[in-house]
Amino acid sequence: MSAKIRDRLGELAGDVLEWFTEEESSSVDDRPRAIVLGTRAFCIAEPRIDSARRPVYVLNRYEFVPGSHKKIQVEHRPGRDNVATPKAAAEARDSLPQPSDLGLSKRDAGQLGNLPPKVQELLQAPFSSKDPVRRCEYWYRGRPHRLDIYMLVLAGRHFVTAAIGSQEVPVGHTVANAHWNLTCHRFAVERIVGT
Repeated sequence: MSAKIRDRLGELAGDVLEWFTEEESSSVDDRPRAIVLGTRAFCIAEPRIDSARRPVYVLNRYEFVPGSHKKIQVEHRPGRDNVATPKAAAEARDSLPQPSDLGLSKRDAGQLGNLPPKVQELLQAPFSSKDPVRRCEYWYRGRPHRLDIYMLVLAGRHFVTAAIGSQEVPVGHTVANAHWNLTCHRFAVERIVGT
């Protein structure tokens, strides 16, 4: 990705909270796709080919209402939290809206379902069947028993929510009762460009 595109993403996003790139499997020239969550916008840069067959990037973004950023820290430690028992965790999950009602695909709903119930609740709260999620993006890096960085973003017409942090599966635990340190973000959307 060129410095010009990187600079433009930084300019649009504002102070960067988290970002990732990934190879676009459908891209003929293997250029990366970039996702940037900042304090001013959630931006997506996707590689494309223009009508003259030149490689270009399409920049889509969800611009935020100034001052609308809210964040909450969530530290989830099964075995120590009140939701440590499998029964309590199942009850917490059952009280959440069904992801399909929010416009999430089965794959995206599965990814959301990996997160602690409190985080799922915070991410899904502003969405409904009348105001669904339009885009779900997630990325993580790490090893089977530790995700050094985890990011999930839900974007809709009126809100963008995100969870950013890390996960650890201590000895004797499984992914189902992993430990998480996450910051949940919520922004009100002022304008959508592209997408």
